Amino acid sequence: MFIFKADDHLIQDAAVARVDSLIIDWERKGKDDRQTGYSTQIGKDTLEDLIHFRNQNFIPITVRIDGGISFDRDQLELAIDNGAGKIILPMSESVKQVEDFLNILDGRCQSIIQIETQDLINECSDLSTLPWDYCYIGLNDLMISREDNFLWNPLLDGTIDEIYNLLEHRKVGFGGITVMGAGKPLPFEMLLKEMSRLNCSLSFLRRSFFRDIKGKELQSEFKKIRKAWDTFNKRDDHEITKDHGEIKSLIKSISLSHV
Repeated sequence: MFIFKADDHLIQDAAVARVDSLIIDWERKGKDDRQTGYSTQIGKDTLEDLIHFRNQNFIPITVRIDGGISFDRDQLELAIDNGAGKIILPMSESVKQVEDFLNILDGRCQSIIQIETQDLINECSDLSTLPWDYCYIGLNDLMISREDNFLWNPLLDGTIDEIYNLLEHRKVGFGGITVMGAGKPLPFEMLLKEMSRLNCSLSFLRRSFFRDIKGKELQSEFKKIRKAWDTFNKRDDHEITKDHGEIKSLIKSISLSHV
């Protein structure tokens, strides 16, 4: 579980609750133009934020750099020099771009490749041969890349299943984490079941989590998530098929009302 930057108190609580890493988000290039008209999150984090949380030593740090056709090597070096343990590469459009990034990273810290363009999905079988540590499917930018208007279509049309099949036995994640009992219009419990079905390896705590955690005790909410995860991982094939059918039916219903 990866959490985006927040205030010191919440990050300290997240560390005690065993959140795996804090994301310092430096991705800016082209993001305003690309995401105009979409309800998305654009980070405003700085080098000072990285240094501050590194010195606090609350939690391991991940930095997301500018990606795309030519990723920002200076950001990569700055992040590593200042204590980042993982680097996220967003918006790659080809396996060649990912390969160049990994060659420059050269094993100095762990890598997270974001799959959020249709072009990279088209080369996913070749992506499986590269030595990255994690992949994360970014549904917001994938929706934009496809000129779509509905976030959850990749779960309906089989895209998510295809990626997981092509990257079998690798650490792949998607979606976002919030508290149990929350999530609109798609309940988080149903999404967590789908994550379990696909053997999801990572996810991000994003805007909905920061909204939904207010007034709640973070450690106890994380215990509920982990308990639910353990339960969902013990379902039999019949239960998994039933739950998968239910989430697909709900997403279809949401998509019809979304048009």
